[in-house]
Amino acid sequence: MYSGHPLMNSLCLKRDEAVTCQYLLSRERDDSSDLSKSNGFRLLGQLLVHAHGVVSTDNYLNKCMLLLPEYSKDTPSPEPGLECSTFVGNSCCKKGVTLPFMTEYNWQNITDYLHCPQKVALEPQCQKQFFEELCFFLCSPDIGPWIELATHDEPVTDRFKDIPICASVCDQWYNACQDEYTCTDNWYIGFNNTSGMNKCHEGTQCLKYPEYFPTSKSFCENIWDKSFKVVPDDEPCMHFSYDATSGNNPNRAVAEARAKELSTSSSLRIYISQILIVGLAILVYKVNT
Repeated sequence: MYSGHPLMNSLCLKRDEAVTCQYLLSRERDDSSDLSKSNGFRLLGQLLVHAHGVVSTDNYLNKCMLLLPEYSKDTPSPEPGLECSTFVGNSCCKKGVTLPFMTEYNWQNITDYLHCPQKVALEPQCQKQFFEELCFFLCSPDIGPWIELATHDEPVTDRFKDIPICASVCDQWYNACQDEYTCTDNWYIGFNNTSGMNKCHEGTQCLKYPEYFPTSKSFCENIWDKSFKVVPDDEPCMHFSYDATSGNNPNRAVAEARAKELSTSSSLRIYISQILIVGLAILVYKVNT
């Protein structure tokens, strides 16, 4: 994206504002050679309008990642028949999104969980843990505060980063997969993905997970390139699955608390931006009068 005036860039904070930001930045670029009085004040007006209303926690909640278009939603909604039972009542993904993981141990012919030749199947408990983690990644309606633009090779638009997961969740996942094999300690950037499916780089060695991930914390935090951050169970933390039929979603409170933190921080940035915009308005007025 074109990088223009720092005031413009300071307002381009979230993915859902990308279209507006791209428009404003392009207008700034187009007008930069001849910043007329009318163009200058129109730009300032657009900035001020845009600066209002981005501080609500709603900007971070009930948001979905943009993954595979045929399976992604803009906002979460019920999804009857979804294979991820935790998220049937409120899901960011559509039915069939996890296929064919449960039968072929790969996701959408993009991620092969059996990329090493030593085994032809995951251990049942390891498969269960990876399935719950995959469902959380694809379908959870509570990941909005951690969404970022993806920068890896997979054909998706978004990712999340540093979502706090409970240490007990991490331990259970890691302990279930002790006998599985891999050839890298980072499944986002450590593979050869030129064929579309993740393959081990030539010369790398397939070893059991503990050889690449000596602790549960290193496993959970590094396997997906810092997507997760392991925290003690007595701190706000996420669960991959829960009994949604009980009406109790433990992840919601964690997301709401983080959204509140982000909205407060955003409010401060916008307040500072508005002060700078007023200064810019005075400068534009002086230049054009």
